[in-house]
Amino acid sequence: MLWGFLSSRQTCYDGGCFPISYEISGIVRDGVSLLPLANVTVNSGWDIVTTDEQGYYLIDGFYGDVLTLSLSGYENLQSEPITGSTTSFDLYMFDLCYGASCPPGQICYDGGCFPISYEISGIVRDGVSLLPLANVTVNSGWDIVTTDEQGYYNYGFYDVLTLSLSGYENLQSEQLPEVQPL
Repeated sequence: MLWGFLSSRQTCYDGGCFPISYEISGIVRDGVSLLPLANVTVNSGWDIVTTDEQGYYLIDGFYGDVLTLSLSGYENLQSEPITGSTTSFDLYMFDLCYGASCPPGQICYDGGCFPISYEISGIVRDGVSLLPLANVTVNSGWDIVTTDEQGYYNYGFYDVLTLSLSGYENLQSEQLPEVQPL
């Protein structure tokens, strides 16, 4: 005679009760572009896999488990519970900036708003002789760099540049236009 507790997560046969397990598969896509997402971590609580280049995954799970999906730059996602009738899940993940609204001059990255950054380089020259000017201070308010002997500078900045050199009038750049990310 068999005694014991039978839960909805078990099936019994041949005198024993066993967890109901399934192979669950599907494709994970970006919730806006609908393009497949590669390298998404899919966790069933029992098994962990990563999606391939086409967003496809195949994972083992048990009745009632919930799949947890994670990918850097995207909101974590949880599926509906696994049942016998739902072993194929096509899931849609949204990037952390989906629906975000940042103030002018800032851009959303990983769910936060940050100043727009530019990489700028060039040569500072005398306005009359056009000779390169060494030791010009280039200042954006965030950081300061100085031109080398050939007047060259390379600078990452966020807003407006101010250039100054003893004996010359200070020069301030116009504010760079806001650009949208690719």
